[in-house]
Parts: sequence; C-alpha cells; structure tokens
Amino acid sequence: MTSSGLKWRGSERFSEFYKSTLQNCRYAKFVLASLVYNAAYKDCGDAVLENCMVPIGIFAEKYCKRLGFLFIILVVGMVSFVNYVYFVYMHRFLSNFDIIFGVYVNLHMLFNYFNASFRDPGFTSSRSYMSSRTCRKCFYPKPTSAHHCSICSKCVVQMDHHCPWINNCVGHFNRRYFFNFCLWTTLGCGYFSLTAYPYLGWAEWPFRRIYRRFDSAFWLCTIITLALGGLTGYHILLISKDQTTLQRMRPSKAPSPRRRYFENWLKFYNIRTNAHIFTRFLIPSTHLPFDSGVKDQIRHLNADFDVV
Repeated sequence: MTSSGLKWRGSERFSEFYKSTLQNCRYAKFVLASLVYNAAYKDCGDAVLENCMVPIGIFAEKYCKRLGFLFIILVVGMVSFVNYVYFVYMHRFLSNFDIIFGVYVNLHMLFNYFNASFRDPGFTSSRSYMSSRTCRKCFYPKPTSAHHCSICSKCVVQMDHHCPWINNCVGHFNRRYFFNFCLWTTLGCGYFSLTAYPYLGWAEWPFRRIYRRFDSAFWLCTIITLALGGLTGYHILLISKDQTTLQRMRPSKAPSPRRRYFENWLKFYNIRTNAHIFTRFLIPSTHLPFDSGVKDQIRHLNADFDVV
C-alpha cells in the first residue's frame, strides 16, 4: 500500500472521529439545554426545579402513601424532642418572654400541622362541584382549577402539591394551614438556634448526655430553619402572585399573576376587616377561604360532559 493511500485513510478516520465528537458535543449541549430551558418558562430556574422534582414524584407515587403516617410520627417526634430540650434543659436561661413566645409558636405549629394533615384539601369527590369535564382517572367532576393527585387518587381544587410530611395534598382548603405551619416552624426553629447558640460550647452541663441532646437539637433546628425557610420564601412568592406551585410550573394553563400583592395576601387569609388581622392571622383560626376555589362551576345539569 502506498503512502498516499495510508494518508488518505488516516484523514478519513480523523474526519469520522471529528464528526462523531462534534455530534456528541451537540447532543450533550441539547440535553443540558433541555434540563435548564423550556419554551413555556420565562425563568430557567423553574425548568430546573421541575426536572429535579421528577425523580421525587416517581418515588412519591410508589412509597409516600404507604409510609405517609410515619412522616407524621417523625414530625411529632422532632417537635417533642426540641420542646423537651427547650423547656426542660434550657429553662434556667429563658426569660418570661422566651417561655411565652415558645408556647405561642408551638400552639401555631401544632394547630396548623394537624389541620393541614387531616383537613380535606378540596377533593372534588367530597364536595358538590359541577363541571362540564370529568376526570378520566377518578371519574368525578374536574373543574378547570382542579388537578388529579396520583397518590391520593382524587382530584383536588387549586392543588399545590402532595406533601409527604403531612401525608396529604396541599389544596385550596388547607393551603393556609400548610403555609402557616412552614412559617411558624421556621420562626420557631430559628429562634431556638439563636437562643441556644451562646450555650453551644458551654462546659457546665451536669451530664454529657444532656450536652449531646442539646447539641443535636441545635443543629436540627438550624438545618430545618435553612431548608424550610427556603420553602417558605418560595410560597411567599407564590402567594404574592396568587399562584400555586402547579400553576407556576405550567404557565400556559395558569392565570396571569396579579401584581396586587397586598390584595392577594388579604384574599389568602380571607381578611375583610382590621379585626381579622388579629382573629385570623395572629390567632389560630379555622375560618373558610375567600371563595370555593372554582370559577367555572356550572349550576345546571343540562351540559355536555367531557372526560379529561
């Protein structure tokens, strides 16, 4: 074989290698773009968040319904542990304000947590909603604002997401309880961390096991403050724009966010008078939401029903 033939074959193989490498790079660039970009989203952060939630959703559909009650036991156990350290081990360092504030925060946390866990979030199967659409999975009326939860196997009005920590969906009728639980838990854990920090390395604890429990409670509250604080901040943004998580993830099906932030908060807490600020926000309340959460109810039965 001549030298020119070898040179020609070498250049051909190099050309093939170059083309395949270029194609793989383009494919990798396309895959990366698909993870951080979606034509329906204005912000790439929403696309990244949705892709990160996919494996969580797959796991939730398989195991959350079975293990949901264990999450409730875990939450109650962590709250009890932190309260035991705060009121028993730290009582000598606490002022009257610290004790009153601790009781007040615990009242909000437990009240809102159990209401978020055991209150009907807005299942269409348990309410007399009328709609021209019927869900093809649960065969109940499905208003435009409803979404089918694959874990609960029911449609939920104004569904935000399914939360395993409360073993329930977050919907129109328990979203306020869920947000208040996140808000007061963040404030309570943050207050505990700030109060306990000066005594973190205190050498006068009577027993080493007390120090270990105190140290564990401090780091537990610090981690919860950072993690739950981020979730609370995200829901503050959603409530200010009168949106749910699903509406933000699917902007094409969501109403345009209203910029009347103050009015959106008044609607969220159903505050109509100045007295309601005290009776419906500062004090735990079981009052109903501003409306039924459904804007397309059909009040007559002579309608053509579609299965969706």
